[in-house]
Amino acid sequence: MPAPINLEHVLDITLIFISGFAVFYCWLLSRRLQRLQSLETGLGASIVSLTEAITKTNQAAVEARESTVETVKTLKALLRNAEDTLPQVEARLESLRNVQRNAQNKQDELNAVLQNSIDPALKNARTTSKSLLQIVTEIQKYQTKSRLRVLHENAHSPSFRCAFRCYFNQPLGRTF
Repeated sequence: MPAPINLEHVLDITLIFISGFAVFYCWLLSRRLQRLQSLETGLGASIVSLTEAITKTNQAAVEARESTVETVKTLKALLRNAEDTLPQVEARLESLRNVQRNAQNKQDELNAVLQNSIDPALKNARTTSKSLLQIVTEIQKYQTKSRLRVLHENAHSPSFRCAFRCYFNQPLGRTF
């Protein structure tokens, strides 16, 4: 007959079983802890990469701070320079505005003078050209009458009749 199972045996078996389970669990935790502490893939790698990132960020911040300080110095110098030259620029602008106003006034005066002198001059030129045209027309009329008179006077001369016949190849009919 089998030996009766007493409570001590059950407790020993349970204790062995719990101890085995604890050993297995410790072994599992040990493996996880080793992976976590690994510098290549685990938390160590993350810590190393974060440390490198923090170092690079600190360097970038220092460089940015230095660059900012230099930029602020440059901007302050430029701002002082601009403030120093501002009165000169304003004075020159005012001077240029005065020159522009004076030039506009002179131009208006010249336009008025030219308008007042050109209109009568144009009127005078038109009158003179009309008179000259009338004189030229009278001269042309006189020259035409003179030619006709000369032709009429010469029409009876024998040399004119000969020249007329030779030129037109016709006998002269009627005289003027």
